[in-house]
Amino acid sequence: MEKIYENIKAIRKAKGISQADMADKLGMYPANYNRLENGLTQLTIERLEQLAGIFGMTVIEIMQFGGGVESVKVDSEKVKELEREIKNLKEKIQSYEKTMQESINAHNSMINLTQETANLYKEVIDMAHKTIDILQEKITILEKEIEKLNYELVNRTKQAA
Repeated sequence: MEKIYENIKAIRKAKGISQADMADKLGMYPANYNRLENGLTQLTIERLEQLAGIFGMTVIEIMQFGGGVESVKVDSEKVKELEREIKNLKEKIQSYEKTMQESINAHNSMINLTQETANLYKEVIDMAHKTIDILQEKITILEKEIEKLNYELVNRTKQAA
């Protein structure tokens, strides 16, 4: 268990945090933090979790810590690498979202054009039906006219004979 106190002290020093700052972050007096770090105060799981949060590590990482400053630097480099990867992935997501939105907009435009085209075709068909109706009425009128002329022709022919 003594190793964990050494690890806490080594991590704090490697991260460049003073005992006073640690005490402040934990809400305790600096003297009490000094006693904790030197193993003179019982370390609770809750306190260990607080320390992990301050260090940006897990409890297991604190318990297994053994690399001193170099280990923290390696962890820091890993964190920076992961942060760069996260940034790149976020940029890709934004790019994909933009492309997807553009595709949706283009699709919606095509749908609108298709609907407008369908409406125009409907209007053309309606006009064709009206034209057909008018032409049928004219045919009916002309047929009646022909019938009337034929009747008059027959009557004239009878009268002439």
